[in-house]
Amino acid sequence: MPQAVIGRIKTSLNDQLRTDHPWLANPAACLVTLAHLGIARALAQQDKFDASRRQYEVLFALFQGADDLPVLEQAHREYAHLPPAP
Repeated sequence: MPQAVIGRIKTSLNDQLRTDHPWLANPAACLVTLAHLGIARALAQQDKFDASRRQYEVLFALFQGADDLPVLEQAHREYAHLPPAP
């Protein structure tokens, strides 16, 4: 296979990897994403349940498809225990 073709394949695979797993290109991105969990918890402690609920929903959207992570399982339990929206 010509080197040019191999180069295009590698570039395509790297681009796909960065799209599917952005934290590999920027490891801090995972921490920024998890900040939504801390904000959601802080808002819930302040009885700001609607704002807390929105932060949990942002977190879940960012980690869509990764529900088997223990931190997300805990976040789902916390979210389920928030009082219902008025």
